[in-house]
Amino acid sequence: MGNDSLSIEVYINVIEAVDGESDDVSEKLRGSRYQRIDWLKSKLENNFLERKKDDADGSRVQQREERVKNLEDVSLEKKKADDADGFRVQQFEESVKKLEMMVSVLKAKLDQEKGKTASDDFFVALTRQLDVTI
Repeated sequence: MGNDSLSIEVYINVIEAVDGESDDVSEKLRGSRYQRIDWLKSKLENNFLERKKDDADGSRVQQREERVKNLEDVSLEKKKADDADGFRVQQFEESVKKLEMMVSVLKAKLDQEKGKTASDDFFVALTRQLDVTI
């Protein structure tokens, strides 16, 4: 039984207990209570029968199985997306490392060229001075 059925059953028990204690309550109120009790009992029986029918049909079980399957599918899709994102991040990191290596090589070549230019300038200046003095 679910919470609704349990609540209705407790309510019925309380009404029956209160109804049995007071003998001086008017018949009108007592009749009204019995009507409410009968209504609650019929409601409880209908609820129980509907749930029993649903369970017999397997529709509730099927609905829950579908919900579980949908949740598993969503979880799998999210995992795939996370894995794809991780792969992309790894590719970007590798690209950045390659670019950093290229920059390092270019800086070394630039420094080498600057060194050649400086030494060439030194030799040109030295040669000019030698020509002037000779």
